[in-house]
Amino acid sequence: MFTPAALSATLEFMATLDPKRRSDMAYIQQASSRLPEERRTAVQRAFTTMFGGMPKEQLTQDLTKAVDYLNAQSFVKIGKFGNVGFCFGGGMSLSLACHARLAACVVFYGENPAPIELVENIACPVLGLYGADDVRVSQHLDSLVKAMADYRKDFETRIYPGAGHAFFNDSNPATYREAAAREAWERVLGFYRRTLEV
Repeated sequence: MFTPAALSATLEFMATLDPKRRSDMAYIQQASSRLPEERRTAVQRAFTTMFGGMPKEQLTQDLTKAVDYLNAQSFVKIGKFGNVGFCFGGGMSLSLACHARLAACVVFYGENPAPIELVENIACPVLGLYGADDVRVSQHLDSLVKAMADYRKDFETRIYPGAGHAFFNDSNPATYREAAAREAWERVLGFYRRTLEV
């Protein structure tokens, strides 16, 4: 289901949507119904899975077990484990930070933890990178900032003007913003140098 072709088709389709209506499933169904059949099927399956069918709690538990497993390995520096995620993976990256002992967490345009109070459990610095035109995700960013401040977390965020969702994805010319992506990556490397001492 999540083949490179299906994901690419989904991201291309998302770029054609009205940013203010990207969470409106009826609108998405209507817009996707105009796609050729094979493309429509791939896009609708991806949307259904990503925005309603993914077992996020189970995925978070699996990721937490993966961190525990890695930390038990002799070749891993305990306490120096960081993660990064993009889009759905960005939300999972932040969710993992709420449940596992990490040294660093990077979020590229991912959704907030639900409930937002899970932020209290974060024990590592977090770097959040967002596109100003990514209305679906950025409209809830104030809740995350408030929770991070309320729980006194190490939280650094950067919002890129003129960038939308998936601005880092250089395989999609419709969403890719080279200047924002380059600056974001330099910020990630600096963040990891600070938090992981690499």
